[in-house]
Amino acid sequence: MHVRTRPLFWKTNTERSDPTMLTENWKLHGSHRRKGEVTLYDLATDPGEKTNLAEKQPEVLKRLSEQLDAWTATLPKTYEHGDDKGD
Repeated sequence: MHVRTRPLFWKTNTERSDPTMLTENWKLHGSHRRKGEVTLYDLATDPGEKTNLAEKQPEVLKRLSEQLDAWTATLPKTYEHGDDKGD
């Protein structure tokens, strides 16, 4: 079994897409399109991501949100989506 030692961050290549991070047993979804709502899941006990623990785990939420915000700040502000190939 692979044990991740560093956080994994991802986001689709659009300006308004939500950033996400996975670290330890936690998965945090950022809040660009969800009207400010962030979601936090403990994948060790909830692999199906059914119970949002953001309100019940404020310390974890704060720590991971700071890491996700720092990573998001390094991303481009705009994205190029390629040439228009339509005729």
